[in-house]
Amino acid sequence: MADATGPVRRVADVGRGDDLPRPRRGGRAGAARLACLRVGPSGPTWDLGETVGDLESLSIAADARGTGIGTELIEHCRDRLVALGARWWTVSVVAANGRATELYEREGFRPYVNFMLAPIR
Repeated sequence: MADATGPVRRVADVGRGDDLPRPRRGGRAGAARLACLRVGPSGPTWDLGETVGDLESLSIAADARGTGIGTELIEHCRDRLVALGARWWTVSVVAANGRATELYEREGFRPYVNFMLAPIR
């Protein structure tokens, strides 16, 4: 990843600290939550526009899951990307994480690329 002057920049403040939305849907106000966005060009394979977002990380404390905080963080991230001119964004999720997959699908994400992983040796 390049620094802030390069082609990819991380919107680090989108999900850390007091700039995060406060839970509206019954979540507890002090719940640990994190969202990290990466923003950059779409790359050579698919033309998705000048600016594409990647929801690099979304994490909610175990005792706050199912309260709507994840949905609110996604809404907050979406708003930030719209302000930056993005029309598309991506998220990666471990295949075994069914709850996260359901959340992302409710928010409009659909399978697009089959990302595979293998050990080197």
